[in-house]
Amino acid sequence: MARVWVLGTTMAMVIATLLELIMGIFGRSPNFTRVAVKNSAMTRYFNIEKARRRLGYQPIWSLDEGITKGVAECMARIRREEESKKTK
Repeated sequence: MARVWVLGTTMAMVIATLLELIMGIFGRSPNFTRVAVKNSAMTRYFNIEKARRRLGYQPIWSLDEGITKGVAECMARIRREEESKKTK
């Protein structure tokens, strides 16, 4: 299994800055950039009220139902992948 590294935002920004400088010397741009760090560390809030007001949107499932269905689908996918690895 792959190892997971947890970096704080400050350390990630330092690494991204160094990568941008080093890769810039070679005329390339890294996948791990300061913009990527900023976007991944940003707190976001989602609200469907505007879509309801302007578009008349009504969700098919409630938030709780959607989370339950989403988690069940992810778990089923993981089980299928594990089973297919066992049969190979």
